[in-house]
Amino acid sequence: MKAPAEPNEPLPENWEERFDPDTGISYYYNTEEGQRTKWDPRVISPGEQDGLPEGWEIRMDKKQRKYFIDNNTKTTTFGDPRLTPENNHGLPAGWEIRIDKEGHKYFLDHNTQTSTWKDPRITRPEDNGGLPVGWERRVTAGPDPRPYFVDHNMQTSTWVDPRETKPDDASGKT
Repeated sequence: MKAPAEPNEPLPENWEERFDPDTGISYYYNTEEGQRTKWDPRVISPGEQDGLPEGWEIRMDKKQRKYFIDNNTKTTTFGDPRLTPENNHGLPAGWEIRIDKEGHKYFLDHNTQTSTWKDPRITRPEDNGGLPVGWERRVTAGPDPRPYFVDHNMQTSTWVDPRETKPDDASGKT
């Protein structure tokens, strides 16, 4: 866990230390978000370190973005090492599901530091990898993600990749 911030360590961008006029107790205020907290934004809360692999730790950069240090290999990444396909709803490694302020689900790719509304577990027509028109590839959730194929034309699904079967072969339908 990161030690308490040094008094001369600057607060992240848009953060100020303020004092309650009634109690004199200090708090931290994010001027951009209008967020008030008693927790110093320069320090990671104790529970956030839970479940990290041996030798890993979380730190916060000056823009208050979390990053991860692998002390074993002396490398850093924005990708949370706890997010693997086995424990993350079938998402690719380094991906995470987030909810915006309006309650809409979006997907965060820590590998590329990008976000998208598109679920990376679903293949769409524009990126269908040569699937026939009306087909899409999906991946099951759970500890052992498995690809399957949806035929929206016939409203069926199958474990069999339609690119590997003859058009009249109906085997593998579920």
